[in-house]
Amino acid sequence: MLLVIVGMIIGFVLLYKGGDFLVTGAAGIARKKNIPAFIIGITLVAFGTSAPELFFNLISALHGNAEFALSNVSGSNLINLCVGIGISAMITALPIKREVFAKDLLFLFMGPLLILIFVTVSGRNALTLIHGLFLFVGFAGYLFWTNREMIRHNRKLPKSDQACMDVSCKREWGIFFLGGVMLYVGGEIIFRNALTIVEILQISESIVGLTVIAVGTSIPDCAASIIAVFKKQKDIAIGNILGSNIFNIFLVLAATIVAFNEPIFFNQSNLFDYLSVFILSFLFFIVVITRQSYGPVLGFLTLAYYPLSLLVRILCFG
Repeated sequence: MLLVIVGMIIGFVLLYKGGDFLVTGAAGIARKKNIPAFIIGITLVAFGTSAPELFFNLISALHGNAEFALSNVSGSNLINLCVGIGISAMITALPIKREVFAKDLLFLFMGPLLILIFVTVSGRNALTLIHGLFLFVGFAGYLFWTNREMIRHNRKLPKSDQACMDVSCKREWGIFFLGGVMLYVGGEIIFRNALTIVEILQISESIVGLTVIAVGTSIPDCAASIIAVFKKQKDIAIGNILGSNIFNIFLVLAATIVAFNEPIFFNQSNLFDYLSVFILSFLFFIVVITRQSYGPVLGFLTLAYYPLSLLVRILCFG
């Protein structure tokens, strides 16, 4: 047990420094290339911190375990919002301008809503290859829209300040990738040691996926955003969580469906998990659209949403 605890500590150290490097590298790239911080957050940082979910789900799908994969995505999205946004907002109020993040907020709650619609109207309570391909199309549309935003931003800049491809960012890219590797390794170490603890406690697969695995794969996302807040990079912190949750639905889950190559059936507990993600995402959308700020009180309530939803899930579905 002592080795497990030591492993967890090493994992957390790697996550802390990895998040520090990832944010530092991303902020440096944004500064040199004149790319808005929020775009860096919803693309580079979000993809880097979503890599653990992607790798884990593909491995699970190829081994024929869809339960872990489904619970990992829903659990990760809940934890990203509850812990990543919740703790960040408790540290300092987050200014979330709707004109900047409108697209991302829309995709944020549309993702879980689409999953619920797909499963409900399929008549089989399942996600199929068609649904996976549809999600891929949505992901391509999201990237296209983001690219248009960056082009519009650059056009508004003076020619001397426009993004220049000759500017060398080798050092910044090196720091960014090193941070991503450290985040992945740290999350993997924590995940494996946590699984050892869970095996001793004999917990069901869906609960393991919703808690231990989701926590293990979400720690990079949350760590990067919380560190970004401390480094005064609030747009990166916000963009990372929004982008990560969008990537998890439209890329990670889509890739899982395609890799599984068979219908992925939902049970009542899976439906509850994605309904819970949708409710939280929609409430977050409404608050941001009306207030354009997320303060400490809302952060605390958001953080409390995860254990409450988990308790309801366990009491109702076991």
